[in-house]
Amino acid sequence: MESGALHRLVLVLTVPGVVQLFYDLVARTDAEVTRRLNELIFILLPVQNPDGRDRSRRVNLASFDLNRDWFAQVHPETRGRADVLRRWHPQLVVDSHEM
Repeated sequence: MESGALHRLVLVLTVPGVVQLFYDLVARTDAEVTRRLNELIFILLPVQNPDGRDRSRRVNLASFDLNRDWFAQVHPETRGRADVLRRWHPQLVVDSHEM
């Protein structure tokens, strides 16, 4: 699972990378991509904080920094990501929101 753009400030670095990965997976037809698509399940979450992205802010619409919500999971953005993790039990998660 690849996720990015928790905060607006890192959006420039992470969303293009996730979008490029998605594009490569659907547009390329070479043997390496075909093998990966046949053997792996990809879950891409390019933007975890759409409100922050739209408003160019670090916080969501409720003015909450979602980095502080992983334990309590009060906000729908955090609950949605946690639901994906619980449902799929990924062997690898790349959280590139600080990369």
